[in-house]
Formats: sequence, structure tokens, C-alpha cells
Amino acid sequence: MTATLTNETVEDLVPVLTKEQLSARVERLVNEDHITYLEAIIQICDETEIDPDDMAALVVGSLKDKLEAEAQRNNILPKPSSLFAD
Repeated sequence: MTATLTNETVEDLVPVLTKEQLSARVERLVNEDHITYLEAIIQICDETEIDPDDMAALVVGSLKDKLEAEAQRNNILPKPSSLFAD
């Protein structure tokens, strides 16, 4: 069972998991366990019982960029259009 949070209570997560801690844990899982960024985030959601929708508020900066790039490579998100596309 996962916890469901409102935008007002996302700040309450800070003592449990900061943005920096999330980023460090995700990077460690990706590098040591050889899993994807998405898999690492979902694993942390399961461990902390935080709903993935609520965890999204903690995914910022380079972690967000890496997650988006991974999703584009795996065709989960559309790739950005090229300036020189036909």
C-alpha cells in the first residue's frame, strides 16, 4: 500500500527523503544494480511507500533530465524534433 499525498503534504517528505537524497539513491541503484532510472525510482517508491505521482515532485534537475533522456531512448516519451527534420 502506498501513501497518497497532496501538494501541501509533499513538503512533509523532506525529513523522509530530500531531492538530493533521492538523486543519490537513484544514481547508486542505476550504477550498482544496473537498472534504469525509472526502475530505481519505482523501487524507492516501494521502499518508502510513497506514491510515484507524489515522488515526481522530488525528481528535479539532472535526475529529471536523465529520466527524460532514458524515456526518449526507450520510446516512452517522444524525442524532441530536430531543427533540420525533413
